[in-house]
Amino acid sequence: TLQSCASALALCSSSSIGSDENRGNSAYQTDVAIDSAKDRSVVVSTNPSDRMRSAVFVCNARGESCVYRAPSGDEPAYSSKPQALLPPGGQRLVTSVVSSGKVLLSSCSGDGLGCTTTTLAVPGATFDGAALEHEPGNGRVVVFAFASDKIHHFRCNPDGNACVHTLLGTLPLT
Repeated sequence: TLQSCASALALCSSSSIGSDENRGNSAYQTDVAIDSAKDRSVVVSTNPSDRMRSAVFVCNARGESCVYRAPSGDEPAYSSKPQALLPPGGQRLVTSVVSSGKVLLSSCSGDGLGCTTTTLAVPGATFDGAALEHEPGNGRVVVFAFASDKIHHFRCNPDGNACVHTLLGTLPLT
């Protein structure tokens, strides 16, 4: 269920984003990205009905008229909680999951179609979590990936290419 409110948590409404797709429990462990310029919201979730692969729902800003998309046909089963990002300009939808110790960065057209996946990996590192953000001003995608007690930083183009890796440090940061 997606909650949508006009402002200050007033005039709220609810809409079910998964029931029309006949996919069972298709919205579990969700993340939301809002594109106010195009009056839409994008919800990514793991889909227990599809072996915990990602599901993407592109909806209007009120959470209605949702369309289901599978972001990557090559995403392995049993991935982590997905994250969604709409870099400025709204031309791309970027999602990330952690699977088998690697970060999978998927870049799709703004409507969730035509996805390509980039694997972010470092020899000897097994990632168990990641955070997805964008760099203000230049539109690059930033991924912070966590492996044991180390923090890794990846800077990529919104299409998932030209990624640069930096080891930020060991926790606690030294």
